[in-house]
Amino acid sequence: MTDPPEPGRDAVPAALAVAYSQEIAEAICDLTAQGHSLAAICRRRGMPSQSGVLKWLKRRADFAESYALALAAGGGPHKGGEPSHYNLDTAVEFCRRLAEGRALIRICEDEDMPVVSTIYHWLKRHPEFVALYANAREIQADRLFEEVREIADSATPETLAVDKTRIASRQWQAAKLAPRSYGARINQEHPDAVVINVEVVEF
Repeated sequence: MTDPPEPGRDAVPAALAVAYSQEIAEAICDLTAQGHSLAAICRRRGMPSQSGVLKWLKRRADFAESYALALAAGGGPHKGGEPSHYNLDTAVEFCRRLAEGRALIRICEDEDMPVVSTIYHWLKRHPEFVALYANAREIQADRLFEEVREIADSATPETLAVDKTRIASRQWQAAKLAPRSYGARINQEHPDAVVINVEVVEF
């Protein structure tokens, strides 16, 4: 699919931010499914900037899901000099495994996955993959938070020492993966966020 022609001087000035709307979100997904690149779509009159779309992808799970499906239907990213080996299906599957809690280096050892250096290359070159990756990391942190609850609830005097180490490890990982939600300084910076503060008490 050939990208739509650039609107040239008729494009919306970058300074004018476009507010999110269901109509615009659906239009972006429709054009994406037809095979147009995000850069070309955002050059159209009335469309948001690429940075604006990326913010929507991070903040609106429904739009992120629809956009991912549209990318798949359109055959993945087009134009803009992206490496030919980038594959959206592989990117989505990678992020699914990451969200399940598997380590990045272990996923990259799978025969159907790219090597670690390729993943970092994609993160530099593909905004849609950045959004998928960030979402997977958030899910990973949430899963770790739930594991902390389970470990604490099932702790016994016999498992106390090991369980404390397991909890501390998961707390540290969650804080690194989602610092705004689980960071150590959350009380000062984000008082409304959830704080993991679990103590295992020996009976």
